[in-house]
Parts: sequence; structure tokens; C-alpha cells
Amino acid sequence: MKRMLITGMASIMIATAMLLGGCGNTETKEAPVAEATTEIAVKAEEPTTEAVTTETPAADAVNDEVTKEAADLISEEEALSICLKDAGVAKADIINERVQKDYDDGKDIYDVEFHVGQTEYNYDIDAVTGDILESESDIDDD
Repeated sequence: MKRMLITGMASIMIATAMLLGGCGNTETKEAPVAEATTEIAVKAEEPTTEAVTTETPAADAVNDEVTKEAADLISEEEALSICLKDAGVAKADIINERVQKDYDDGKDIYDVEFHVGQTEYNYDIDAVTGDILESESDIDDD
């Protein structure tokens, strides 16, 4: 980069000296100036183009990965439906339902909790496959 800058500056200085020197022949004065200007413009644009092209794909890849991960997950409603089917209860019978996305043991999961009568149900559902990872039910004595 330093060498390119020095070469460009030297070309400009030579072209300026030729213009100021008053060589009598106009064709000789203008040809080197046009070449020096073109050479500097091309060299100055190259680093800018490379920087833009190397940063854009990386940002797109991150956005694509986030979108892909979100698309692979089942919905909260699907997670609740899996739990209700396993518990053998209807949605109309539940109270105090809570479905929360969580991350446990390297997996995206849904932590699902609901009550039916005096029974409390707790489930951990794999947010990608819909598999039941853990389930328990307790009778609430309170």
C-alpha cells in the first residue's frame, strides 16, 4: 500500500513538472497526466471494493442462520398440544397455563406448566422434535 502511494505521488509530481516546465509540445504534456490519473484511480478503488465484498456475506450468513433456527422450532401452541395429549386432558379444562421457551443441556426446549383441578402438570418439550424430555404431575394439597 505504501509503495502504491509513493508510486502514485511520483507520477503526479512528474506530470505536474511537465505541465509547469513549459515543454512547447502539448501532446507530450497531456498523455502522461491521463495515464497517471487512471493508474491512481484504479489502485485507490481496489481496497474499497474488497472490504465491501468480504463483509456482506458474513452478515447475510448470520441472519440466515438465525432465521433457519427459528423456522426449525415447533410453536408454543404445538408444545402445549403435545402435553395435553400426553396428560389426557382437554384445553378447555386447564387453568394457569404457561409455555416458556428455554435452553437446557444444549437444546432449545419449551417449559410447559398447567393445572387441571388440583393437579399441576410440568413438561419439558424438545422445541425442534416435539419429543417429551421430562414430565411430572403433582396433586396440589393447598
